[in-house]
Amino acid sequence: MENDINIFKKVLGADAAMFTIIKSWSRKTVTGKLTVGVEYILRSTSTGETLYHREGLINVDTSVNAGGGLLGTVVSMAATALNTAMTDKVVAGRKCNAFVLSDMPVGKYSPDYGKDQNLEAGKSYIKATVK
Repeated sequence: MENDINIFKKVLGADAAMFTIIKSWSRKTVTGKLTVGVEYILRSTSTGETLYHREGLINVDTSVNAGGGLLGTVVSMAATALNTAMTDKVVAGRKCNAFVLSDMPVGKYSPDYGKDQNLEAGKSYIKATVK
């Protein structure tokens, strides 16, 4: 991660490059949880300086509630197992990205640029569940 990333500026014209590191990934079909350990690093392509860093352990809740009673419980368990098994890694990854990066300042191409300066950033390490 310490290599020169100026090539992104030269070739793509990018001001910064985001690196995503998947540290762990587990799927528990019975409980309806995908658990992802992830790290995000945003670095300047000019200086190599780290502009943003965040790590997290994110649970993606894929559970299904089919109603009450014994039949509803059995149907919920089966539907949850199927839904968890069928959840695409890309879908789960997008949910993690959206949550973890939600408080990152917007860039100069956003109409909200400069308006978010007084908003506090979240913790550098987070644990959360997203649906």
